[in-house]
Amino acid sequence: MKLGSNTAIVVAGDKDGDTFTFQKPKSETELLTPGSYRYQMLAEYDDEYTEITSGYLKIEPLLSLSGDVQTHNEKVLESITAVLEKRATREQESTKLFNGNEVSLLSIAELTRMKRYYEKLVMKERRGLSGKKRIPRLLERY
Repeated sequence: MKLGSNTAIVVAGDKDGDTFTFQKPKSETELLTPGSYRYQMLAEYDDEYTEITSGYLKIEPLLSLSGDVQTHNEKVLESITAVLEKRATREQESTKLFNGNEVSLLSIAELTRMKRYYEKLVMKERRGLSGKKRIPRLLERY
């Protein structure tokens, strides 16, 4: 069920031995509203329901249907970089940070510090999307 709504999406499972498979046709899922959803997996036996598991999942917009898919942190990092390189658009200059300050009002030292901060946030987001705990680094030895 999408958080903040009362719309449920029902998916029935198919049993094959001890394995259950859940599928929903692309035609029914491709236009789901992006956002956070709560799910419950229920087992039905003799008209009784038992909850097997539950949790939350996030539905992202389809890349083919959405324009800009950058996260807020990616946009802020891009704006900070553009201001530091003196190539920022008015929109980038007016980008607000987590504390409400506009990028264009920061000193070079503050911009540099905020750039490092947002680089770390973006890296964490990307690690989360890839499922990797950390991004491998190439270490050179001589």
